[in-house]
Amino acid sequence: MVPIVVPKGDPSLGEKLAHLPKEARKQYKSSDADRVARRLAKKKARIALGNDGVKTLGKDRERVRKGPTVNKGVQRKVESKGRVRSDKSLAKRNAKK
Repeated sequence: MVPIVVPKGDPSLGEKLAHLPKEARKQYKSSDADRVARRLAKKKARIALGNDGVKTLGKDRERVRKGPTVNKGVQRKVESKGRVRSDKSLAKRNAKK
């Protein structure tokens, strides 16, 4: 296996872009050829490690497809518990806080 070299980035990039609006930051980052090349190299290195059997960080669960649910979208009628509140209690509950 040939190790893929991932070039180092500019650690001061965040400070340079902090004053710009979000769209301008996105535009600057996408047009920076060194940054795009570094991210692509990082992605290729991660894929290469995955192909060699090295476990990557992420969720350790296996996705299972759920079966169809019954009565999807149908709301159940909520029955009253039979509790009776006093007039004082109702006024207190409905009072604006």
